[in-house]
Amino acid sequence: MKYSDFFEFIKTTSERDQVVAELEQWQNNLYESKDRAGEVTLDVNILQWVNVQPDQAKAIKELISLLTAVTGIEITVACDLPEKSLKKIHASVVTLLKIPCILKITIDPVIVGGAQITFQGKYFDGSLAKKCDEYFNLHRKQIIAQLKPQPGNEKLQ
Repeated sequence: MKYSDFFEFIKTTSERDQVVAELEQWQNNLYESKDRAGEVTLDVNILQWVNVQPDQAKAIKELISLLTAVTGIEITVACDLPEKSLKKIHASVVTLLKIPCILKITIDPVIVGGAQITFQGKYFDGSLAKKCDEYFNLHRKQIIAQLKPQPGNEKLQ
């Protein structure tokens, strides 16, 4: 397994942060004694990779450094995404950018649907809330006219 292979199963910043915390704990335990390193539960893929490294402490340090430096893409969505959707989004982003990256997912129900994306200082708002605002601003007079009571329908309020 190569370093880049880790990004096939680490898709989000929360997954990365969990793996880094486990690796740091494993590394700290390794410095105390090799037996204590086994007290930390690592992902099977990571554990297999660690066990074949000639200098485990150095390899863990390099992996932690790589994981914390990887490019992140911020995506704001209205609700929690299922694992299948995260995998599709991550695969599409990696294919598009052609570099390892992870997703920083933020939940904000105010956007109603769609997504807001921030990457390398650029921002794209594909949210349903923005589309509704644009529609309302474009058709403001017509919408307000329809909401005003019509002569003879004063009881509608």
